[in-house]
Amino acid sequence: MMRLPSKETLVYYEEIDNWITSEEITDDGVILVFKKSTPSDVIELFEKIKDKLDFKVKEYRKED
Repeated sequence: MMRLPSKETLVYYEEIDNWITSEEITDDGVILVFKKSTPSDVIELFEKIKDKLDFKVKEYRKED
């Protein structure tokens, strides 16, 4: 039986995922790179929910 995603994961896919330029999956979690133009409120939202996502975030940064 499939499990429904958490509320935070749904928020991630609806409001944050479009701002991601690359993802690297590692044994310790995902490394996310945000677009340089990502608004600060999107980053703040991500910081609030990242520990409650259905996947582990190892690190994140804005692109150079």
